[in-house]
Amino acid sequence: MATPAPTEFIAALDKPHTSAEGARLLETLGLAEADLQPDPLDEVGGRVYEDKSRALQLEYQDEGRRREIAYHDIGEGPWVLVQVFLRSAVAGAEAYPGPLPYGLHFDMSKQQLAQLLGAPDSSDPYVETWQKDGHRVLVNYEPKSGAIKSVGLQAPVM
Repeated sequence: MATPAPTEFIAALDKPHTSAEGARLLETLGLAEADLQPDPLDEVGGRVYEDKSRALQLEYQDEGRRREIAYHDIGEGPWVLVQVFLRSAVAGAEAYPGPLPYGLHFDMSKQQLAQLLGAPDSSDPYVETWQKDGHRVLVNYEPKSGAIKSVGLQAPVM
C-alpha cells in the first residue's frame, strides 16, 4: 500500500481533486473520484473517503461551497480537500503506516509536540491545534490516557 509523503497531503489541501496536487494525492492512494462517497454528516456538497484498514480519512467539499462559481450546482464537484485524518492504533485498529506531517509521531507527549510545533493555538483535553503554512494541524487525544488518537490537517475555513 502506497502512503503519500506528508507534503502531498499538505499540497492537496484546499485544492480540487482535479488539480495537479489533488490528482497526485488520489493517484498515490490508488483512488478515483468514484471512491469519494457522499458525506453522511453533510446535507449536500460533501464527500468523504474513509478506509479503516489504512487508518485514513479524507473529507472534501464541493468547490461551489468554497467560492462563487457561475452556473454551478452544489453536489457536482469538483471536490476540494478540506480535511485529512491519520489515525493511531489507540482505538485498537491499525495505525496509519506512513510518515506524519511535521515530523510528528503517534507516541509523542504533549510536551514533545510543543517542543516540535511550539505552543498550540488552542488546547483542551480532546484536541490541540496549530496554524502552519496557511492550514491547521490538529492532534486529537484519548482524554483518559492522553494518547494521540489522530493527526489531522485542515484547510482554511471558508
